[in-house]
Amino acid sequence: MDTLEISLDDVYPDENNPRKDWGDIDALADSFKATGGQPLQPIVVVRDGGIFRLVDGERRYRAMRKSGLSRCRACVCEDMDAANAMLAMLATDEKKPLTEAERGHGVQQALLLGVDPQSVEDALKVKHAARIKRAMQRVGDDAEYMSLDWLLAIDELRSMGCDEGAEELEKAKEKDWEQVAQYWASKLKREREAQEMREALEAAGVAIVVDAPRMSDYDYMRGIYRVKDAQEIEWPAGCVATVGEFGATVYKPRDAEKDAEQARLDAIAAEFESTAREAARKRACFAVGKLMDGEQPEAFSSLACEHYMSLYGYYRQAEKLLETADWDESHAHGESGASGPLLMSIIYRRLCSSDLQNHGRAYANGNLGGDGNRRRLADWVADGEALQDDGYAFGEEEKWIAERVREAMGDE
Repeated sequence: MDTLEISLDDVYPDENNPRKDWGDIDALADSFKATGGQPLQPIVVVRDGGIFRLVDGERRYRAMRKSGLSRCRACVCEDMDAANAMLAMLATDEKKPLTEAERGHGVQQALLLGVDPQSVEDALKVKHAARIKRAMQRVGDDAEYMSLDWLLAIDELRSMGCDEGAEELEKAKEKDWEQVAQYWASKLKREREAQEMREALEAAGVAIVVDAPRMSDYDYMRGIYRVKDAQEIEWPAGCVATVGEFGATVYKPRDAEKDAEQARLDAIAAEFESTAREAARKRACFAVGKLMDGEQPEAFSSLACEHYMSLYGYYRQAEKLLETADWDESHAHGESGASGPLLMSIIYRRLCSSDLQNHGRAYANGNLGGDGNRRRLADWVADGEALQDDGYAFGEEEKWIAERVREAMGDE
């Protein structure tokens, strides 16, 4: 390569130059005045018969033409292949920096022309040129419209064996490709984490199953969302797990002895609740039957009205309704003057508040007399006493419940 003085009229720019933005050519031309009208760094050309093809320095060439210069110094190459010409146009550090779009286009052109990927990386300060080239070969002509990041995302999906995601990304529109890439990246990450979860559970002795086991054979144990949990928890023998993208669900074998004990408690609870339900039905039938016959169960009516008046949030409503029904405090322990429909509603509310038909589990577990239940037990006893004062007779069901209530309340 020789440095010669040549005519600018004999120089023609290379149409393959990826640069489209030439910057401020006028300012660059003015800067040449300080260096004798020419740039310090000569342009680079390749001899093409009697003329020269410009391979490096098109901004300087345009600035010299702008300033009216007819001849200039140039580094003249007798022979330079097209690939090295492309690198020359892109690699000079002193020229105006390329835009990302220009750099991407230039990288693709250089790779298409057969430039070694490592040379492209060194000259253009890009990474993963070999991967970009591999993606370009796979995509074909459409690669021309894709950014380097887009091509790298396609190659990454292919390298991970995700052909479905890569194909979707190749077909994506320019405005959508990043969203598509992010979706598949997240999906693959979850799949990796799921595989790590499977391996951790299997290492801990938990068998992996595709579908949840039958509840007749297994009980739900817990859900886990971190591999660390799978590794640190001591799993009972015989556990199985289903694993999905968002975690795992572990099931443990049912304990035959515990199941038998649970069945026994279930039977006790069912018996208590069934008996309590029948007792509640008979109490309601007696009180409502009295009202339907035009009578009032005076003792129970008074108890029910006092209860209604004491309820937080109901006092004003109750007061208004009872005034309308000719109720006054003198009836609190005597004859009730409340109207039939109103009294029926008040009685029903009282019966519901003392009902024991949902306490079978507490009875089966020996907790019927627990602190949370004692007020309801006391109300149930008080209701029974008031109803008896009105002529109600306990049936066998009620006697059975009454005996359990007395046991639960002890000496009270």
